[in-house]
Amino acid sequence: MNRTQAELIRDTKPFSKQLIKQRPPRDESYVPWLQYAQRLLLNYGGYTWHVIDVQTTHQTDIVRDKAVDRGTVWVVVGTLYLGEQPDADSQSYSAVGEDSSAAAAEANAFKRACSRAGIGLHLYGTDDNPYWLHDTLRKNAARPTVDASDISSSEPKTIPGPTTAGGDDGLVNGLDTDVQHADDEQSIKDNEAAQVYAEDDPERPF
Repeated sequence: MNRTQAELIRDTKPFSKQLIKQRPPRDESYVPWLQYAQRLLLNYGGYTWHVIDVQTTHQTDIVRDKAVDRGTVWVVVGTLYLGEQPDADSQSYSAVGEDSSAAAAEANAFKRACSRAGIGLHLYGTDDNPYWLHDTLRKNAARPTVDASDISSSEPKTIPGPTTAGGDDGLVNGLDTDVQHADDEQSIKDNEAAQVYAEDDPERPF
């Protein structure tokens, strides 16, 4: 199952700022697993999550030349399948999660698998390694297409480029109807989810 361009634009749209939380002490940005699950359900009608392996290890970190005991660390490996009924043609994404509890490690693995599918991938972007995928997909979708049969070899035609839209995003006007609809619809879904689910559920999600 290959996703259409409109579906990729829909899936790679960043989460709204009101859903993004900060994890101390380094203020790392994250979004609770619940928001990932809701986007999968809204976009695909369902998904399948398989835990492949669960292990524990004792970890010690070196901080300022000193050993810091982190105690027992859970490691969970899982695979995400898009769609309610996975089959041989279903797209799958595997990832590893680590944390001090099995539930948290599984949630991390689930979210990382989602990011491999493009959902929440923007959270990994930095100033030195920016996230550009969603905007580029939208710009590519806005470029006009030309039928080769309509262009005479003796009379080359100039195809006018798209005009840029006003505002901060610098996106391109003339998006295909299905692309614009998918993007606007995802914004509505994220805003509705933010009003209902503001806090992460500490209980095991799966």
